[in-house]
Amino acid sequence: MSRIFITGDTHRSFQRLFNFQDFDQNDLTRDDYLIVCGDFGAIWDGGGGDKKVIDSLGRLKYTILFVDGNHSNFDALYKYPTEEWHGGYVHRISDNILHLCRGQVFDIDGKKFFTFGGAASHDISDGILDPADPDFRKKYLKLYHNPMAMFRILGKSWWAEEMPNNKEYNVGISNLEKVDYKVDYIISHCPPSSALAYFGNGTYKTDELSDYLEKVFQRVQPKAFYCGHIHIDEKYDKIHVLYYDIQEIV
Repeated sequence: MSRIFITGDTHRSFQRLFNFQDFDQNDLTRDDYLIVCGDFGAIWDGGGGDKKVIDSLGRLKYTILFVDGNHSNFDALYKYPTEEWHGGYVHRISDNILHLCRGQVFDIDGKKFFTFGGAASHDISDGILDPADPDFRKKYLKLYHNPMAMFRILGKSWWAEEMPNNKEYNVGISNLEKVDYKVDYIISHCPPSSALAYFGNGTYKTDELSDYLEKVFQRVQPKAFYCGHIHIDEKYDKIHVLYYDIQEIV
């Protein structure tokens, strides 16, 4: 029987994953899984840096599953091959790394998971700069030298695909209808609206995605809802907001 663990955002910093294997669970195999609730970070530069990271993570004995977040290079991510896996669609990154696509239902060891990545960036209050803008360099240097500035660069550190489109929302509902809304766990990056309102402290606003996830949560009534994004380890009702914690799903 597989063992399934889950954690929050890793942001291309993976020592936690190696420590987990070396000091906590050194008997895991590729049939065991660690789910990352978005902002995984392995797919970021779309080139040699990603390859080094992926090769390094290949030394892990277990398999990594992840949903996308708002800090994901979607141009690079969507170039990986898509395949069906445990009842839903994934992007195959490597032998032991799989991206769980949005709106899918997976059956892993008799447990059903609904996955839905994405989230709205909150660190863009000073704008999203477009490299094609003739004034890009001037705007960039002005913001770069302001330590309080919060901005991103289109196609380099921000992608519009961070927020789902209508087709993805509809795919999620369609797949839930196929299983009569009976899933055990929901995995997302963005928390549902009730958790954002409870933990957000005004920094994280509710939006169409958090409202969608709230409606799914209320309709499904899962055993647990796991998410990340807001960089805390807290629990609210059945909602587990994860950052550093690694929990086992039993």
